[in-house]
Amino acid sequence: MNFNRIVLGASLVMVSAACHREPSAPAQSNIPAASTETASQATKPPAASPAVEERWILPAGLDAGTTLQELQQRFGEANVSAREIPGAEGESMRGVVLFPEDPTRRATLYFQDPEHLQGLSMINVDEADSRWKLPSGIGIGASLADVQSRNGGPFTFSGFDWDYGGTITDWRGGKLQPANNQAISERMQLRMPEGGSGEKPYPMGDSEFSSDDPRWKDLGIAVGGISVGFPGEDDL
Repeated sequence: MNFNRIVLGASLVMVSAACHREPSAPAQSNIPAASTETASQATKPPAASPAVEERWILPAGLDAGTTLQELQQRFGEANVSAREIPGAEGESMRGVVLFPEDPTRRATLYFQDPEHLQGLSMINVDEADSRWKLPSGIGIGASLADVQSRNGGPFTFSGFDWDYGGTITDWRGGKLQPANNQAISERMQLRMPEGGSGEKPYPMGDSEFSSDDPRWKDLGIAVGGISVGFPGEDDL
């Protein structure tokens, strides 16, 4: 297995350790102030804008410098929960869950320094009915054919039924191939339909498969997890 494959797969099952990294400055909010806002009001942190939040496009204006306090200001304290979240190999770490009581809006946030919740490194979504989408427009439930169409050609993914099963490992130069200098990396993981492994010949195990293989056409393979990563998360 090559290094890129390990990194891509680990982005969705997460990692169990993090290095300390000084986060970059938070991105400036793009939510415009109302025309009647006074000068003193304009200096206050902007409240969440329904028009912006309804887009549900990752990373939702967040970046590596986003703090817990900023998340609470943006989404409301009741919708931001600092708690233990799943890591790799059955381990856990401290992180943040957005909208913990609403699976359609829930997202899990991982940090370079989980103890102090500093250095946001990754936002992960894996709820079946999630509203969240990647900048490419791909969301949970997108079919294998849809992902291939958006890529403009076939891609390679790992077989199912193991830790990194369904991880897309190579876009093969397609439209979804991340640029080397891309500040935010978007990743996704495929899944089988529930209970599908015992009924049809799905691609299984620690091997790589091509998305254009006609054997997968009618198996219901779809996107089951999406995430965005920020600079420095490969140091984890």
